Amino acid sequence: MKQIKTIAIKEFKDYFISPIAYIVISLFLIVTGWFFFSTFLFSGWLI
Repeated sequence: MKQIKTIAIKEFKDYFISPIAYIVISLFLIVTGWFFFSTFLFSGWLI
């Protein structure tokens, strides 16, 4: 189990160092933010 944890930590560090991680995170936040706020905008709660 310790070996799996060591490998997982190494993989996460390598993933978040790369620029693709920031692109994926940005796209995820934009899409989830759109779905969250679109319910308010199209129902007229914010206007």
